Amino acid sequence: MKRLVVFLITGMVLLSAGCASNAPRPALRTRAIAVLQAGFSSEEFWPSMHAAEALTAAGLSDVVIRGLKPRLAVETDDQRRCGLSREIMRAGDLGPLAGMAKILKNPKTNAPVHVCESLFKVHQVGDLAAMRQHAASENKSEALMAAGALARAGEKGELVRIRALLMPPHSLQTRRISAWLLGQLGDKSDWRALREFAESATGSDEPLAAPFAWYALAKLGEPAAQKIVIANLSNDNKTIRTYAAQTLGVYGAPKHLPLLAEMLEDETADTRIRAAEAIVRITNRAR
Repeated sequence: MKRLVVFLITGMVLLSAGCASNAPRPALRTRAIAVLQAGFSSEEFWPSMHAAEALTAAGLSDVVIRGLKPRLAVETDDQRRCGLSREIMRAGDLGPLAGMAKILKNPKTNAPVHVCESLFKVHQVGDLAAMRQHAASENKSEALMAAGALARAGEKGELVRIRALLMPPHSLQTRRISAWLLGQLGDKSDWRALREFAESATGSDEPLAAPFAWYALAKLGEPAAQKIVIANLSNDNKTIRTYAAQTLGVYGAPKHLPLLAEMLEDETADTRIRAAEAIVRITNRAR
């Protein structure tokens, strides 16, 4: 199956690159897709899902669906089923949605956060009543991911709740997840609260708190935060630089491509994948 996936992707890389012939640095885009091909075929589960997301962005959704559906058919772990289902749905096949709803309604699942987060990422609710139950969970990570999915479905009160959970005295982890959601659901009215959180969390015992707040600000267009994203591309912490690369893909420009090209040689697979994804997204916009 892995060899088939590699063959399918290789056969379509040139097509994708050809579609981007008017984009800056088409050779770099082809190189990025090759990185994603390797990531998609790797044994590292979550990086392979991130590679699938990026391949869909590169126009290779058919390859993603053909590669992941056989894996979903035999996977028994709910967390992994959420990842596989999410990327199949992101690629345009909503067939796994019913299975996601089943996980959402299962009180014994090992994936209460994963299922809510995955449905949020593909703009789905699965089952409205069940998602509302997750939003009422005492587990703040679970409740926030469910609130994000509901907010995307039009429940404005959930966005108010997400903003409230950004504020003290909530834990840094809770505030970090709130910041991550606001980077996708918020607007300029959130700049002040996010900046205050970023500044107060700097140097805390939660190393991802401040970066996540800055990255949310960067996605919402805050210039100072966007400079911090650039600086964090070379951060010693692999998670911080990986999310910096992913964030740059949201708003970056062709002038940022050389920085991302260097990251294609990073020692961490997920960092390479997120840098490749950013290159794909930037060159998509430059067409």
